[in-house]
Amino acid sequence: MPAVPGLTASLDPDGIGMTPEEVNLYLATIELTSAQARTLCDIIPPTDQMDSRWWYEAPTQLADAIRARAEEPHHAERWGADHAELAALCENLPPAHAVALVDAIVRARTAHADLDEALREVRLLT
Repeated sequence: MPAVPGLTASLDPDGIGMTPEEVNLYLATIELTSAQARTLCDIIPPTDQMDSRWWYEAPTQLADAIRARAEEPHHAERWGADHAELAALCENLPPAHAVALVDAIVRARTAHADLDEALREVRLLT
């Protein structure tokens, strides 16, 4: 499932975004556990709720979303991920890497496949 420039372009105020190749290069440097990737699929808001802050401040936006959802028992218990660790990981990503991560999670979440299979297809799991 290749990266689609549409999401990153919609977040970029200049409307350019990232190429699929750029997204894949950034994703190759991110290591997530299955529990972390599944948790992000649950936590990241729908794309219609995202704006340019997700382009400029993607690490902070991810960390804030994780911390907010960690307060909800469903998200805190569903996959067994350590939310504080996941928030710190996301918060410390370079902005471009975090945007690529958001792109991959959105693609995996909208795939018509088993979630683990979709996460492998977008290169978040091996």
